[in-house]
Amino acid sequence: MIPVLLAALRGINVGTDIKTYVLPSFNLAKSVNSLLDFIKTNFYVTDILFNVLVYACAKIFHSLQFLLGSIQLIISIPVYLSIDKMLKKDQRCIALITYYFVFYCMGLNLMRQTIAVVIGMLALIFFTQSKKKLCIICFLLAMGFHKSAIF
Repeated sequence: MIPVLLAALRGINVGTDIKTYVLPSFNLAKSVNSLLDFIKTNFYVTDILFNVLVYACAKIFHSLQFLLGSIQLIISIPVYLSIDKMLKKDQRCIALITYYFVFYCMGLNLMRQTIAVVIGMLALIFFTQSKKKLCIICFLLAMGFHKSAIF
């Protein structure tokens, strides 16, 4: 997936969130001994599921690029699933092109919020399909990445 690779291999000056909280969180995660210590010291900077993601990427892969690619992958999967569930086959390509031209760059700047929005979008789709359990799971996941998902 080219968009995931582009997000992963971009410089740290692309996207305001990288220097604001991603890079500091990543560096902190590398320096602490446990996930619990990381969550305690970084709780006010980011939300719990984002902390888990940052910690896992820092400790397992030791790579900021892997973290950035993972974030984009987490954004892309709900987008693809939503498009697949809501549109006819001949409309999906146009929807993906529209997403990449209109919203892709936003995900490079507002990473946690974009994750919450796209997972929330998937939750709404499950709600309209009367899949209440999947809807609740998605909303809880969305809130784990950004508290604004509650709205």
